[in-house]
Amino acid sequence: MMTGISSHKSLTIPLWTFQIISTIICFSSGTPILDLTPIDPYQLAGSDLNFTCTLDKKDTSWNASDIRWNIDGKDVPITANNTAVISSTQAILTLTNLTMTYDNDYEQWIECFLGKFKVNSISALTVGIMPSSPTLHCRSTNIVDYWCEWSTEFTGVRVVYNFQFQYFIKRCLWRNCVKMPKCKSVATLQQICLQFVGNNMDFWCRNFVDNYKVMKTYKYFIGPFDDLSSNMSEKIMVHLMVERNLKKPYLHLLINHSLVNLDLSGCPMLVKDDIINLAKFRCKSLTSINLSNCMQVKRGTLVSLAEAYPNLMSLNLNGTNCKEEAAKAVFKHCTMVTDLILSNCQLNDDDLAVLINSVKEKRTHSNLRKLSLSNTDVTHQALITVLRNLPWVVVLEHFDLTKSLYAMSKDASGQHDTLNLRSLVVDGKPNVYNNVLICCFILCPQLVKIELIELFSCDNDYFEELGNLQMLRDLKVVGHRHIMLDFFGVLQALPKIGPNLQILVLEEIDGIDVLKTAKLCPNLSELSLCIHDENLSFYSELEEMTNTNISMTKLKRVTIGGNGADADANADAVLTKFLSACPALEHLKLVQLNKFTNDVIRDTLRVNEMPQLTSLELFSCTNMTAKVLGELIISSNNKLLLVKLINCWNITRKDYLHWLVAAKESNYDLDIQWE
Repeated sequence: MMTGISSHKSLTIPLWTFQIISTIICFSSGTPILDLTPIDPYQLAGSDLNFTCTLDKKDTSWNASDIRWNIDGKDVPITANNTAVISSTQAILTLTNLTMTYDNDYEQWIECFLGKFKVNSISALTVGIMPSSPTLHCRSTNIVDYWCEWSTEFTGVRVVYNFQFQYFIKRCLWRNCVKMPKCKSVATLQQICLQFVGNNMDFWCRNFVDNYKVMKTYKYFIGPFDDLSSNMSEKIMVHLMVERNLKKPYLHLLINHSLVNLDLSGCPMLVKDDIINLAKFRCKSLTSINLSNCMQVKRGTLVSLAEAYPNLMSLNLNGTNCKEEAAKAVFKHCTMVTDLILSNCQLNDDDLAVLINSVKEKRTHSNLRKLSLSNTDVTHQALITVLRNLPWVVVLEHFDLTKSLYAMSKDASGQHDTLNLRSLVVDGKPNVYNNVLICCFILCPQLVKIELIELFSCDNDYFEELGNLQMLRDLKVVGHRHIMLDFFGVLQALPKIGPNLQILVLEEIDGIDVLKTAKLCPNLSELSLCIHDENLSFYSELEEMTNTNISMTKLKRVTIGGNGADADANADAVLTKFLSACPALEHLKLVQLNKFTNDVIRDTLRVNEMPQLTSLELFSCTNMTAKVLGELIISSNNKLLLVKLINCWNITRKDYLHWLVAAKESNYDLDIQWE
């Protein structure tokens, strides 16, 4: 037996947990060049940091006193406490008492510039705290061999933990704990309790169910779940929804006074006025309500709901009867809301005018960050009013958003500045042309997420302007079968925005180069490259990329889809080189790739055992056989939980049954699906 387990932490620098990323951009104009240091620093929260901009003076008309700074688009005042010129070629910005932000969607931007704006260099500042100790679990079948696994909080950087044990009797040297094989994990006590409660709801609620017709009218009753926390009540409701075992009497008992978040979107057929009235009476501390698609709730009930919760932070009324007096009540009373989802409701400009007037007259809704008006009767003119009067809204969803942005960009009065919008989704609009998108990109330079889906009036011309969006992190472009989009157009943008991208989806774009995409976008966490049109194809210059080092250490999700046609001769080598460069891969989905063969898997596993892989999905990969794939599925070197094999003709039912037996014998927590 062992005397103890030592959690010796061996961490790659830096040691602390990072929560925000601030990107510092240095600008120059003309001949001068600005060099910003330090590059990508890591700092502890509460510390101080100096950034230095050095001017390479090729033009004597510029000096360091001309350098300016701004944070999130706002100029930093020139004071002795925060900025200084230390020489004719150097200026510094001092940041004191660095703090973290808890906004997980958007980043803080710091810029230094000289004359007209032109991006020169980028530095990412990461601020955080020390990581907490990991949670360690070990097991042993004898007194010699130990297997351990551990869980840690996300830190934003790579943290390496080494765990060791020592025999109590021999007092020998500390030995490393071997990684625990991927056996079925023991359910936690909470999971067991949730399962037990869900399976015995009839027992817990028997008296209430037997007398439901009478008791449902009671305002006060003592139920079996009254003493549960909000978190546990929510988890029980979610569990019952997933198991399709949630009944209306159960809702009466689970909606208790402790609830903070009320999400009934998973059971819209059970939600009527009586459930909402019960929630208003019993739940006084609600901060979030989700009634998506609850069409049976009447407008009058929605009015009283808005009046009862003026301090709501999140309200989702998607697909409900929120119109006319109900919509006006929401805008009038819910003034503290940050996320307001009113899509698929019969709203119009008159309803929205209540929101605008409240903002103008009472300066309300200052916390509103997301407003969804998709599939409503709100016009693009009303959207312009929203954009001008609520500049703090960063996500505005509406089918005609691009039309409103284009109209604002062409406003002859010049009353508009750049907007703070961080998301732009354009889906199948016939009247969206290249110039419209370009105007939207110029008007919204802080866009973080862009989705351009099947725009059959646009070609490659807008990619050049898209490349100037330095804050872009999430990009999705889906081509249309009648408009030719090719990878050469995408290459106008990727060299500029690629290093900052975290999510990239390219579909129906001819000539997609997998390796070049990986090289230009090394920090991706999710990548999807799909070509289903039989007239399109992938393309990779393997010889050019042979001596190029490709590293995708942050990539966790990969989807590559083909059209089943014969790929070029280099396709198998390209796949091997790409997959070998993804050590952190968790989810892999391949569709109609004839070149995904045994050799690809074998050669990949020699370099990359895919230790983090949890999900493998293969659709119509007809040249894959069970010989090598079985080694990956049954291997204890990965964390596979799901294997889905659809229309892979060379994988037989016999192979499938063999894997099921092997997984059961090894006690693997593995779901294998075969069709």
